[in-house]
This record gives sequence, structure tokens and C-alpha cells, in this order.
Amino acid sequence: MPKRSPAPEGLGASLRRAYDALQQMNEAIKGIHQAVMQQAQELTNGLESEVPSGSTPKGRPRAPKSAPEKAPSKTGRISAKQKRARAFQGKYLNAVRNLSKGERGQVKKVKLEKGGDAALALATQLQQKA
Repeated sequence: MPKRSPAPEGLGASLRRAYDALQQMNEAIKGIHQAVMQQAQELTNGLESEVPSGSTPKGRPRAPKSAPEKAPSKTGRISAKQKRARAFQGKYLNAVRNLSKGERGQVKKVKLEKGGDAALALATQLQQKA
């Protein structure tokens, strides 16, 4: 074991004890570090002896190296009905976007009573007036 350096001169008794305790902890940590490093070396040596040279370790086989595959689409295909609904929604929102609150209320009322096509026609008409 390496020699501990003595506490510097001029320290009080409590500081000297703390310094000595820190020195002891430092030596203990160094000993633990050496033991862990030795065990790690033994483990890696043991693994190298179990695996023949030129082969892969047992377990999951390695995938061949190639270009990464494109991730599958999360949304999938949409039906023609969904496509029409989305197109209508876009037109409707575009028409209603710049209307005042009162005009939006009128368009909403028409949409509930007569349907979306009539509401869209009213919204575009009101938009052209402004």
C-alpha cells in the first residue's frame, strides 16, 4: 500500500481527522477500482476463449449489412370517401376562415339545416361580398 501523506501543518485537530479520513477513503476506492478492473479483465479473457475466432457469439444472428429499409407508413391508404371528405373539409375551412363570427354562425346554421354543399356555397358567396 502506498504511504499516506501527512496532514499539512497548521490544521486544527478536527480538520486533521477529516483529512486522514479522506485519505483512508481514497485508498479504499483505489483498492475497489483495482479489484473491479481485474474482474473485468478476467471476464473479457473468459469470453474470448469461448468464442472461436471468425465467428459470432451465440444468440441472435447478425443481420446482413444493407441499406436501411423504408419505415412502413403509419396512416395507410385512405378510401375514396375519406379523400372526398377531407377535400370538402379543406374547401369549407378555407371559405369560413376569413368570415366574421356572425357570418360563421349563419354558415353553421345552413350546414346543419341544408347540408355541407349549401353551407359552402353560402360561405363563398359571403366571402366574395367582403
